[in-house]
Amino acid sequence: MPEKKRLLIINDGLAKRGESVYSSKPEYNVEIKIAKNTTGALAILDEWAKQGNSADIITFDLHEYNGAFEEKLVGGQHLIAIEEWAEKHSQLKPKKIFCHSNAQDDVEKMTEAANIDGHFGKELGPLLNFLRGGNEHASDNSALFKYIDSAWGIHVPSFEEQQKIDPYDREKIDPSHAVKAVKNNKYTPYQALKGLNIKKVQIRSCLEDKDYPHHQEDFEFFTDGAVNGHLAFTLADVKWLREQKKTVLFATHDLNSVAMELLPELGGIIVLGKGTGHSQYIFDAHGIPAAFDNSEGNLRLEEQDGKKYLIRPANPKQKENAYKLKAGDEVSLGIGRFYDAHLPIYEDIFDGVEVLAGWASEICRQEKGLAVKANADTAQQVEVAIQHGAQGIGLVRTEHMFFAPSKLSVLRNVLDASDPQTLSSAMPAFKAAQQNDFESLFKAVPKDKDFPVRIRLLDAPPEEFLEGGQLKNFIERVGVENTRGARLALKTPTLYAAQAEAIFDAAAKTGYSGTPEIMVPLIYNAEELGKIKQEVEGVAERKGFKGKYHFGAMIETLQAVDDAKNIARISDFISFGSNDLTAEIIGCARNDMKATQVWMQQHDYNGLSPFKTLIKPVLQIMQKATEALRSEKKDTDISVCGSQVSGDWESIKACNDIGLNSISVLPTAARLLESRIMAGKACALGLNEEKLHSQLTISAARQGNGYSSKISPRGNFSEDTPTGTTLPDQNDRESRNNQWDNDKSQ
Repeated sequence: MPEKKRLLIINDGLAKRGESVYSSKPEYNVEIKIAKNTTGALAILDEWAKQGNSADIITFDLHEYNGAFEEKLVGGQHLIAIEEWAEKHSQLKPKKIFCHSNAQDDVEKMTEAANIDGHFGKELGPLLNFLRGGNEHASDNSALFKYIDSAWGIHVPSFEEQQKIDPYDREKIDPSHAVKAVKNNKYTPYQALKGLNIKKVQIRSCLEDKDYPHHQEDFEFFTDGAVNGHLAFTLADVKWLREQKKTVLFATHDLNSVAMELLPELGGIIVLGKGTGHSQYIFDAHGIPAAFDNSEGNLRLEEQDGKKYLIRPANPKQKENAYKLKAGDEVSLGIGRFYDAHLPIYEDIFDGVEVLAGWASEICRQEKGLAVKANADTAQQVEVAIQHGAQGIGLVRTEHMFFAPSKLSVLRNVLDASDPQTLSSAMPAFKAAQQNDFESLFKAVPKDKDFPVRIRLLDAPPEEFLEGGQLKNFIERVGVENTRGARLALKTPTLYAAQAEAIFDAAAKTGYSGTPEIMVPLIYNAEELGKIKQEVEGVAERKGFKGKYHFGAMIETLQAVDDAKNIARISDFISFGSNDLTAEIIGCARNDMKATQVWMQQHDYNGLSPFKTLIKPVLQIMQKATEALRSEKKDTDISVCGSQVSGDWESIKACNDIGLNSISVLPTAARLLESRIMAGKACALGLNEEKLHSQLTISAARQGNGYSSKISPRGNFSEDTPTGTTLPDQNDRESRNNQWDNDKSQ
């Protein structure tokens, strides 16, 4: 047997493609270690060094796995750290280092970027010297594979060779070519979806900013989308600009109640302070480009001579890039970057996206895949959702209907009511406002079809809707800070009854042809849910809706997971609230972005935020609850409506594998189209060869109720869970975090 060879892969997806080849035969004698970041890589090198061994090959990606070139040059960090380690261990210096990137012209791009002082700091110089030094750099890892082939005698098939072996199972079909390839009979729609390169399924609005490299100001957190408009600092500024029919980009230091009240009037917003995870979700849902946290940047909000200005001070190296902007000045914002100019906007979208999404939805309907619904709070959002193929509304957040100043006071009067008489006086206006909103929703849905609309009863975080004195009174009344959802309703008699009455009255008045779905948020056990169901049942009987509506709950606490069987007995459907579930599992509030970052660093987690993608501990909890729910009631309709599933491939595939019925995503064209395509691919991956080679018959799925999502469970996520993994203890944050460490080390 040949001498053992050691390969270290640092967050390099392309290099991992050869992993199964390297380890396929014992006689190859290759030890492979995979590190997610620089710290993990150095730990592996130290481990080998203790044994007197060195790395034969180290390979890494030039930049972050899910980022563009401009995001972060992690390759430079890896290189510098490895070189420093090698200086201390001169006898164990790595024998060969490879780097790959997404494009052959990255070196040219970096050379150009090097002319911008400090743009990439100390990492750029060594990285450029390394990449210019020989053939170690390639866009497709070809240099790495050729070296392994010649030096180790192990051949990794190229993409072209793999295509000949299995033309649609290599995830290399470009989305922009998929529709044409099907029309040319190269693939069936099933094959096209199965082999789709999912990383290229991204749809977004972008700024044409190549001529403004010095003018950008970056923010730490942001939503998708782009906007160009006119700057505003106050309510008066917004009113003045809107009277002129101009798009408003609001600038504030903190995301206060004033900014939230202005939500319907804004085209975009920048928050120099931290913002909250929930506010990110709100702006995303409303399709409003937003950016938060410029603490590492240069922007300042200052008042001079009684007027507010947004100022970027001059610095010695870039004096020409300073500016002082007043209300009404033209500005642009796109994907976390702010510019002091009007920049053109273009849609980064591939050809045939709607056709591909249509095929995906049909495959899911026919093969019992995921139904893709939308989260929507307004009639306009419902219309956008329907236009882009949503199979229903999976979440209506009733608290979001009170952002407008005229309606916010109505909700505040209910939450601030300190006695039954005051509450009784406030309730008619609350019920009337809700009924009006529900009528507009029901009018927007397709007529003569059972288009599901799932309305979540009030779940208003008090700190986001109440002001100082009101918040203090609220806490004194309910006894516990941040009381929300079901427990707030149980402490506020008639609150959910009024909402249920508004739903039934609106459905009757508009002639809604579907079955209203009423969902209770943030429950802890079946006993709480039963009390609320009894209250809603009474209203339904009085309004003539007994047996004509569906009743369900959100599972978003670990206590509810433990009581899932009992909850199933009194529910028609269940929806996972993955945002709150994630917050409880990792022990970080979704509003606390910095704490989330600390958690990610402590647990060697390099991917998207846990509030942007479903992480393994959350998926394990969802699997546990799904099994319990279906063991009690096999046909339980189970979905997820958290922000993580909106256009995130790994999360959508996991939901498909767990066996959920549906996902509910942001009501934007981009997220709906992306999510439908991803759901279709997830479904296609499980189809047999006979089905993959068959032709898709669309007419069959159009007959009858095209919106039904009642399906049987498929698959079991736990099959892919590492051996020996246990579920996190429900009340022990340290145990949950230790569990994460255990899982990632498997």
